[in-house]
Amino acid sequence: MLYYTPFARSTFTKATSEGAEVIEIKYLSQVFPLGEADFIFIYWPSVDSIRHERYEDEALWAEVGFIELFVKQLIKRMPKRTKLYILSDHGLTLCKQRHLLPVIDSILPVGGERVAFYKELG
Repeated sequence: MLYYTPFARSTFTKATSEGAEVIEIKYLSQVFPLGEADFIFIYWPSVDSIRHERYEDEALWAEVGFIELFVKQLIKRMPKRTKLYILSDHGLTLCKQRHLLPVIDSILPVGGERVAFYKELG
């Protein structure tokens, strides 16, 4: 597994990248040429950061256009028959229905409206 992120030394990255080769990037283009791995995770926080700081202005839509261009380049460079998953925690998808997740074996769900998971602490 390869994990590309500008936050290679963060607590979150350390907690979520166990067993992966973590590559710190300053620019999104640094993922090229793509490394070889069964699973490649690319974390790029620009749209999330803009949404938190400026909500919805011209910068957001310029960044979304940049990400669309990047994804097109990524698809061109990916091996054939590869799956691509794109996740965003707010702003890019509409949540039509909300669900209250249950506590399972005293473990609370972690996450938000679009992605949630259970992690046993201990």
